[in-house]
Parts: sequence; C-alpha cells; structure tokens
Amino acid sequence: ISACLVGSAYAGLLLLESEKIVHLRNPDYNPDLSTFAPLIKKILMPPARKDIIEKLRERKVTPTSMIDLSDGLANGIMHICRESGCGARIMEDKLPVNRLASEICAKFNLDIMNAVMYGGEDYELLFTIRPSDYDKIKDMDGISFIGFITDDDGPYLVNNLGQLIKITGMGWQSFSHSHLHDFSKITNAG
Repeated sequence: ISACLVGSAYAGLLLLESEKIVHLRNPDYNPDLSTFAPLIKKILMPPARKDIIEKLRERKVTPTSMIDLSDGLANGIMHICRESGCGARIMEDKLPVNRLASEICAKFNLDIMNAVMYGGEDYELLFTIRPSDYDKIKDMDGISFIGFITDDDGPYLVNNLGQLIKITGMGWQSFSHSHLHDFSKITNAG
C-alpha cells in the first residue's frame, strides 16, 4: 500500500480557522503565514496528483486499486478493503507526515495521527500494487509504502508499540464542523 503526504490540508484548515477567529476579534491583526504557505495552499488549492499516475505509467506499474484521499486516509483504506474484500495493516512509522502539519497540530494540542488518518481534502493518492512491482517503484519520489494488504477482516493501524488498532471511518465530513478543533479559546495566534 502506498500513499503520498497526508494530513497537510487538515493542518492548513486548523491554521486558517484559528487565524480567522483572531482576526474577527482584532481586525488589525495581520499574521505572517508565509512559513505555512504549503499547508494553506493544500487546503485552498489541492493539486490533482497526475504526476504520480505518470510516474507509475513510466515505470510500467498498474495499481491494483487506487483512491484519492479527499475523505481521509482511514476512509480511503476502508473503502479499498471493503471493495476488494481484504484487510490491511498500515504502519504508523511509515506514514508520510508533513513537518509543518506536525507543528500546527502540536500548537493546538492535537495528535498528528488524527490529521493523518481522519483529515480530508488532501487529494493525495492511496494505492496498492502487486508485490512483483515493488522494486520498480520502491525509490520513486513522492510516494511512501505505508503497509500491506492481508486476507483478514479489515484495516488495522500498527502503532509504534506494535499494537493493532482497528481503523474506523471517521473521515472528513465536508458540510459538518464536527471535524474542526474548538477555536473559541484562542486569544492570540502568535
């Protein structure tokens, strides 16, 4: 199972929502968000990952399944498992986490794994390949091997302690604010 960088759009949303609250309280406040421009761009203008498709085509690799992560990694892997009648193991230590996204989540005292697993709107690709194709793309820029398909009952996250945690579908809800952090306590974004 391969995926591209995940959790960045959610972190960008957290940042924008918090800055909005601060700005509404203090209209003269003008933050410098240039450091976090990649995260903001990710939520405002997510790119379609056609480059990955082209790289796979160049290496003559046809994914056995593929989904974009508009609804989060957890929902993506659950969808692949459900539709393919398989299970999966996702390795926490293999997940591609953006350093800036980690900083934003830490600022709001949130576990980065929530952004990675359940944040949406990344529009990154999650795909599976035949084991025989691994050597063709193992060093390909822009992808990370995050786990493997199994014959058992569904997707699990293997955390850094080796424990299996059942992956459930709590992904992105586009028209719901239940996924948002409580910004009401923010007094200063600095």
